[in-house]
Amino acid sequence: MKLFGYLMILMVIQLFILGSQIQRGRAAWIPAGFLKKIPEAALPMYCRKFGNHLLTLAIIAGICAWLSLTAPAVPLTPVILFGAGIVLVMMLIVMDTKRHMEQ
Repeated sequence: MKLFGYLMILMVIQLFILGSQIQRGRAAWIPAGFLKKIPEAALPMYCRKFGNHLLTLAIIAGICAWLSLTAPAVPLTPVILFGAGIVLVMMLIVMDTKRHMEQ
């Protein structure tokens, strides 16, 4: 489980850098599939929300890293928690993409 904790620490660093840069308006770092039908006027707010969602996933990954590094046994809780976090963030991103397409 220590390996999973160290991987989660790397994931936290990557997600934090990516989320904070996208949040500041770097739309080029967002996959093109999400940006296809987003109007130009809604792009700054969409970037801010997309970055916030990635920062939320970074927090979840940090919690998973802490849980896996401090656990005396080999629990599956951090793995399940991170998987649920990925599903939650993807649902939020898809909902925001649909919402900004309608504007």
